[in-house]
Amino acid sequence: MLLARGSSTRAQKQSSPTPVEDAPASIGLLLDHSGSMKGKLGFVIAALQELVKASNPHDEFFVVNFNDDAYMDEDFTNDPKSIFEALGKMDARSGTAINDTVLASADHLQKGAKYKKRVIILVTDGKDNSSHTSFKKMVKVLHEPGIPVVYAIGLLQSEGDRKELDMLTQATGGKAFYAGNEKQLNEMALQVAQEIRTLKPILLQDNHSDSAVKH
Repeated sequence: MLLARGSSTRAQKQSSPTPVEDAPASIGLLLDHSGSMKGKLGFVIAALQELVKASNPHDEFFVVNFNDDAYMDEDFTNDPKSIFEALGKMDARSGTAINDTVLASADHLQKGAKYKKRVIILVTDGKDNSSHTSFKKMVKVLHEPGIPVVYAIGLLQSEGDRKELDMLTQATGGKAFYAGNEKQLNEMALQVAQEIRTLKPILLQDNHSDSAVKH
């Protein structure tokens, strides 16, 4: 089941042109709710709330909470309250399906995003152990033109565990950040928000994955 855009067209107010470097973005927030995230979700959600507050006020977000499966808990919106509520709609349990979730979210951005600047923000504390899609296939798709930029915030201490997040983000021109404590997590969330604001929009082509996120 492919994702359907749930947001309505919003009227634009007349204003002076926005600088290219701070043009609004369409952003997918992908939050790991696997069992290992139990006890971490509170401060992770707080950091993502600060990221949203520091973003361009015209940015639109959708929220995907995932464990073994990926669930769309809020479609495209620029209402902070709706975004914050969606981040907490799922309990931590089961495994981690990063590959499937990233590809489904990239597909959703390509089909429903309002803006040319398109970004995925992935927050996780582990490696994929539940996806049907292999890491190799995911990276191959993410090398194609028109794929959104992926940023990752990893709650990972092992260099070995960080390798796949590094490869995932580098394939799209994004970056991976690693937090060892709550303070670092907050700082990195704000850094990601700033990086997105300075990204230049790209000309996207019609390249779709065939993964899916459940409603």
